[in-house]
Amino acid sequence: MTRTRSVVHSIAADHKDTVRSALKSCGSQGHGELCTQEVRITRTRWCVVHSRPADHKDTMCSVLKSCGSQGQIALCTQELWIIRTQCAVHSRPADHKDSVRSALKSCRSEGHSALCTQELGITRTRCVVHQKDAYHKDTVRSALKSCRSQGHGALCTQELGITRTRCVVHARAADHNNMVRSALKSCGSQGHGALCTQELQLTRKRCTVHSRAADHKDNA
Repeated sequence: MTRTRSVVHSIAADHKDTVRSALKSCGSQGHGELCTQEVRITRTRWCVVHSRPADHKDTMCSVLKSCGSQGQIALCTQELWIIRTQCAVHSRPADHKDSVRSALKSCRSEGHSALCTQELGITRTRCVVHQKDAYHKDTVRSALKSCRSQGHGALCTQELGITRTRCVVHARAADHNNMVRSALKSCGSQGHGALCTQELQLTRKRCTVHSRAADHKDNA
């Protein structure tokens, strides 16, 4: 993980006080108002925000270094997520915050108490929570269109997510087709239905499908 002035890892709920303290410290250093305790945040001078499981630290260091060398880190602001595949940057509208909090509360009530911020935002074990209203789809499409116009292709919604009501859609590059299909086939065998199309990864509540880059396929 990138280390500069403040590296914040939010993990289980019982660590929230530590996270809040670190976030407060980071803000006092001029990095602005950061997110909530459910989000892993790393700030550099340009406010790089990313979430990743700790066991991917080495990979993240490598990818973020590559991203920085391409000048992409400077694109990030408080509400932006760094998408590592091809270093794409997508904005996450601030008005989603309340929806996410509400969805998390609902998720907790179903017994999925383990907090994580794997790859995108706020996910729970066996419960991906990105339930946004349908009217958000235009915002997401606009962000993706902007990303493509910067030459990043349609590779990179794995960590942002194209969200539809009760359905998280992760677009993946063509060379990841087989991996995604395999994961979705496994998901379908658990009774969650085959929701995908060729280059989309769909996840539903109680069926988290996280396809990673090829070198992480075993973890996925």
